[in-house]
Amino acid sequence: MSDKIKVFYSLAFLGGLSFNLIAPFFVIFGLSLGFTIAQVGLLIGISRLAAFIFEIPTGIYADTYGRKRAILLTYSLTIISSLIYFFGSFGSNFYLLLIGSVISGLAITFITGTFEALLIDNLELTNKEQLRNKIFIRLSVITSLGFFAGGLIGSLIAYFNLKYVWLFQSIIASLALIVGWKFIQEKFTTKKIFNGSLNIGQLIFNQIKNPLNSIFQEKRIYSFFSLAILLTLANALYLIGWPIIFKDILFIPTYYFGIISSIAGVSFLIGSLASEKFSSKKGTFKTLCFCLILIGIFYLIFALSKNIIFSLISFILIDFFNGGLSPLFYSLLNKFIPSAQRSTILSYYNLIVEGGAGIGEIIAGNLMIILTAPLVILLSPILIFISLIKFRKLKIE
Repeated sequence: MSDKIKVFYSLAFLGGLSFNLIAPFFVIFGLSLGFTIAQVGLLIGISRLAAFIFEIPTGIYADTYGRKRAILLTYSLTIISSLIYFFGSFGSNFYLLLIGSVISGLAITFITGTFEALLIDNLELTNKEQLRNKIFIRLSVITSLGFFAGGLIGSLIAYFNLKYVWLFQSIIASLALIVGWKFIQEKFTTKKIFNGSLNIGQLIFNQIKNPLNSIFQEKRIYSFFSLAILLTLANALYLIGWPIIFKDILFIPTYYFGIISSIAGVSFLIGSLASEKFSSKKGTFKTLCFCLILIGIFYLIFALSKNIIFSLISFILIDFFNGGLSPLFYSLLNKFIPSAQRSTILSYYNLIVEGGAGIGEIIAGNLMIILTAPLVILLSPILIFISLIKFRKLKIE
């Protein structure tokens, strides 16, 4: 098992590294090419839209044709999109970069949900709660370490020439492709489609219908989905509101935001590691309830406090307890998902999380026209405590 998990840990690190090579610099990169902020926003938005559109079809693809193949497609498409961005940037070709954004959005959908599904099947983790929790927590930590390394390397490359971050990303994706192709094992297979006896339309219909039936018929899966929407909405309101509180109420200079966010990111890592030990002693259910209570409390303090010390401590501790919540929540959800439908169901899950985030951000933006940022963020603890009540009713443990 140790060799198998090392492969997934390596790919998680490379994934975090690849993502954060680009994310902190994307807006500046677009503006440096002479694009307007609206055009830069379109490049980002079209990638998100592509991810939303293709999330379910690519989950079905993974459950039908193989999860290893789907993951390898992610790395292959990432290489293509990175090279499009690299070469397109020299001529500031906006439409070529727009194609690159669509391909980038498509690429990520082949791995969201599928990566975790393949990991669980390879390591046979469905009914091994403590081991599953441990691995998901460590994946979270290793991915975050990749983010940290990607930011540093990206900054170094950007110091010389920002365009070359795309070339380096294509190299990272190529390395991930080689590692995945050589070392990942496909543990889950379905019947062959092109056998002359199975109607492909009926197969696709079943691949959509059966996971949906599982979601609505299995009370716990359905409850996790509804909880995810509430938690995502709460987080979206908070994410839109905290910069305004920092700037307009606490009078923190904007150039400190990145430093504070980095400290909060380290807090997230520590929270993930702490939850591993706490959950092994108290159980996953109690740990999740504890994290939800504390997140709600610190949302409340952050919204009400005008003291910079209390606000900063709350900001950091929200990330700490989110670090404990996120991997355990995802791990427990996977306990109840049928293996044959895991990729598709997790694609549905990612779809509602993305949708919830988008809706929450739109709601927050409109509410802040008529309400103050603290009042909008006060909705977050309300949503958290509703989630806690719903979660406790599950009686999982």
